[in-house]
Amino acid sequence: MIRALFADFDRTVTGGDLVADEDCLSRIGKLRKIGVHTSVVTGRKKSFMQDFMDAHKEVFDSVVCENGCIAYHLGKWFQLSSCGYFDIVIKRFSEGGIEFDHGECIISTETLSEEEAREMLSGISGLSTIANIDSVMILPAAVDKGTGVRWLQEKINISIEETAGIGDGENDLVLREVCGYFGAPATAVEAVRAKADYIATKGYSKGTTEFVDHLMEKMVSKY
Repeated sequence: MIRALFADFDRTVTGGDLVADEDCLSRIGKLRKIGVHTSVVTGRKKSFMQDFMDAHKEVFDSVVCENGCIAYHLGKWFQLSSCGYFDIVIKRFSEGGIEFDHGECIISTETLSEEEAREMLSGISGLSTIANIDSVMILPAAVDKGTGVRWLQEKINISIEETAGIGDGENDLVLREVCGYFGAPATAVEAVRAKADYIATKGYSKGTTEFVDHLMEKMVSKY
């Protein structure tokens, strides 16, 4: 029995234009109304997700953002990891003329490849790099989206077997490890589709809408 859904945001709850799909949000909201805990799991900054949650509290119960570093639960925000490297990385990128964006824990750039980022940041301890479609994220070592999902699973007392997840990018592969049932939009990268239990026939948010409908059908068929 599925009791929780963890959905990636960009190109999963949004279309290819990165704008949230209202039809997809409505469908996820229906899942929440029948008792499923709904959560969005994203690399997006906390500030962005605060605004998003203010507008969509009727859709999602919780948030994991900054790729697992920060979580929102029961109306409060929690930082799940320290990031002592933060100022050093920002200084090195700034001095190197690298364009970047950052939140409270995560730093991202579309200027460097993952290999180039690792080389530029060599010697700085406590961090890791991960590719995500068209960007590279720098975040605390041993922290990923699964960190936040596991934290929330413990808080709401829901097992891996009771958890469904869906995502499209390389940083969503860890959702396979913490979700008993895993879906992918048709537009997901090959590595994600290869791990999915369910591959939607449609892409982006339309694929997520299809996945949510599929979950509801599975739940009904249990009775």
